[in-house]
Amino acid sequence: MRTVRKTMTLTDEPNQRIEAHLKAEHYSRGSKHTRDLIRRGASRTLPE
Repeated sequence: MRTVRKTMTLTDEPNQRIEAHLKAEHYSRGSKHTRDLIRRGASRTLPE
């Protein structure tokens, strides 16, 4: 499977919430957390 690099820019508030969630859920890296969220979202039916 091919991988693609994506970059996100966040303001302080969302970044702080993500950092707190990373610690609470014991993710070692933000990218692992992001992939998990994408997988969870992919399991939902998206509108066409």
